Amino acid sequence: MLVDTIRNVVQERLSTVYTSIPGKVVKFNNGKADVEPLVNLQGDSKLPVLPDIPVVFPSSSTAGIVFEVAKDDTVLLVFSNSSLDEWLNGNGGAVDTDDPRRFDLTDAVAIPGLFSFTQAPELSATDGCVMSYDDTKITIKKSGDIQIGGVGATALVKDTFIDLYNAHTHICASPGSPTGVPTPPAVKATVVTSVVTAE
Repeated sequence: MLVDTIRNVVQERLSTVYTSIPGKVVKFNNGKADVEPLVNLQGDSKLPVLPDIPVVFPSSSTAGIVFEVAKDDTVLLVFSNSSLDEWLNGNGGAVDTDDPRRFDLTDAVAIPGLFSFTQAPELSATDGCVMSYDDTKITIKKSGDIQIGGVGATALVKDTFIDLYNAHTHICASPGSPTGVPTPPAVKATVVTSVVTAE
């Protein structure tokens, strides 16, 4: 029937349209990675390792966070609806492409941070922002406190200490003794207030 023929044609075409799938890093170097796709359609051959895939880090033209990506780390592979060749080799502006590729395996970018439920790292950010590297964690709390390590922070700089610091002077034999108070004064809201030992 015509309906079955159309359905088969559409399904065959969709079998080569890639949108996003998990992948595993085989090699990482200078912002690019070789990535092995981790989801294959049943009955199809295994997808090949994709070489020199750009790795996306949270950044802008003036700031960013870059971190180590290790072999066997999992990432999210996202496939562009058009060829990326001209854009990646250009100056970051708009480009026109006559390449007919659409959602092709060769036009992927990799986003670190996708984990299976059983392999996800034990990070919790219910009260702020958490950054980690191996066993070291830095937590920026909603209150403005910064903790280094795990839970159970102890105060590093207390409000009382800041008040005493802002009021203190120095007495010496030189003219002008005692000195004036510190200028500018320490501001409580901007002082790192907590530190803990990494667990």
